[in-house]
Amino acid sequence: MTDATQKKEEHAMFNIVGQFAKDISLECAVPPFAKESEGLNMQMDVGIGVRPLDKEEGAHEVVLKLRGEAKNKEEVSCYLAEVEYAGVFQVKNVTDEQLTPLLSIDGAALLFPFARQVLMNLISDAGYRAPMIAPVNFHAMYVQAQQSKEAKTA
Repeated sequence: MTDATQKKEEHAMFNIVGQFAKDISLECAVPPFAKESEGLNMQMDVGIGVRPLDKEEGAHEVVLKLRGEAKNKEEVSCYLAEVEYAGVFQVKNVTDEQLTPLLSIDGAALLFPFARQVLMNLISDAGYRAPMIAPVNFHAMYVQAQQSKEAKTA
């Protein structure tokens, strides 16, 4: 078997090596039992960061950033909760064009349920009712980010 034939037969590999809470932050400006904390409306922001750790071994870090801020009826911020949840992925036999979408979409989707749970526990442990956080369409986020990049360069 030649090296070229052997390379063709190698399958793509995408494994999660580990995951961890990288940074957790909570700011409570208004106590949960105060009258000012009634009727809260939480705004959720999601961000994704991808960086190579060891190109030779195919190790990459994906960091999912969740930020939830709850404001009362008077638009006063009652709490701000932030979680950076990371995963280390080993990726081999994947083209450069496939790598970024794979990590940004599939890697983030694998981490999201864990990051969401950490954020909900953080808010709940502060004494507030944990909000329902809907699933995120990471494919749509990726496409939108790519379109935004293309619009800026055009």
